[in-house]
Amino acid sequence: MKILLTGDWHLRFQKPQMRLDENYFATQYGKVEQIISIAEKNDCEYILQPGDFFDSVDTPWFVIQAYISLFKNSLVTILCIPGQHDLRHHTRNIENTPLGVMDAALTLGIINDYLLENEGVNIIGCGWGSEIKNAEGSGLNILLMHKMVVEKGPQWPGQTDFVSARMLFRQYPGFDLFVCGDNHKTFMAENNGKFVVNCGSLMRANIDQVDHVPVVYIYDTNKRSLERIELKVRSVKKVLDLQKAEALEVRNEKLEAFVEGLKTPETLGLDFVENLYRAMDETGVDQDVREMAEEVLR
Repeated sequence: MKILLTGDWHLRFQKPQMRLDENYFATQYGKVEQIISIAEKNDCEYILQPGDFFDSVDTPWFVIQAYISLFKNSLVTILCIPGQHDLRHHTRNIENTPLGVMDAALTLGIINDYLLENEGVNIIGCGWGSEIKNAEGSGLNILLMHKMVVEKGPQWPGQTDFVSARMLFRQYPGFDLFVCGDNHKTFMAENNGKFVVNCGSLMRANIDQVDHVPVVYIYDTNKRSLERIELKVRSVKKVLDLQKAEALEVRNEKLEAFVEGLKTPETLGLDFVENLYRAMDETGVDQDVREMAEEVLR
């Protein structure tokens, strides 16, 4: 059996701030079509999607309808779990959510806290907020999970809410394959024939994803092997507004410098607003920094 592994899709209509697409929905829809085509050409039994299927519970109905139509015509079964973006108020209830509608329309299968058995392959779902339980019994065991999993250590200073690939191998030895969502960076780790696969995000939505390459993996349950396939994407210069990102970075640096200046004893006093304006006048901050400060004070 072959299974296609993917990452966080964050299906939506509105384009992210840094994208240049005239029609972001069409671009993203095309990527999902591409994934389905890859799965069908490789005779995959399932597509495993590890949560954050949608970007918001307020996804427009026509977007939901478009994907229902697409998946109904697919030859491959999509299995998924809910991520926090799929859940209203970050509760674990999928009722009255776009993902719940997709499930009710029988266009995909939600396997949260559920075991699916097929030809000696056991697929266990562990959505956002669920507790991971080690696999028991014979067969090949796959965990589809939505939790911040990193390749080695924290991705930024102070990050604590994560688990490393090494920890997964050590704490849950009953699983042969971990398919992870939540971390938008791509990585794969291997240990004695067992794998942790984190495909990352389907789309390059933020400026820190300049080097991100959207990928899928195909897992062969008979050979217990992985094949990495890169999706066809346009040049980063055509999809991300690099000039806007640079301008925002300069603006943030100026704001940080101004805030740092407020910490000096000369700016301390009883009237915060008065002191703030005096500090802006004395330091000669740029107009954009002044406008940001005034917007916060409104």
